[in-house]
Amino acid sequence: MIPFDLRMRHDAYGNAADLLSAEDASRLKDGRWRRASGDVICESCGMLYYDHPLVIGALWLHRICDGDLVHL
Repeated sequence: MIPFDLRMRHDAYGNAADLLSAEDASRLKDGRWRRASGDVICESCGMLYYDHPLVIGALWLHRICDGDLVHL
């Protein structure tokens, strides 16, 4: 769960550029994220993509076990 104070720093679309890591900011700028269904099963852990953590600074993305950023 994301603490309330961090969630409130995001805009209506789930973006807060100041909270992104340099690597995540670079990935977003370069379009290095992909779309997928939340019902996809992660090859690393066997859990659904829905169950992976959100990216702080871009709450519309999930980080799966291999480090990829996925928009569900």
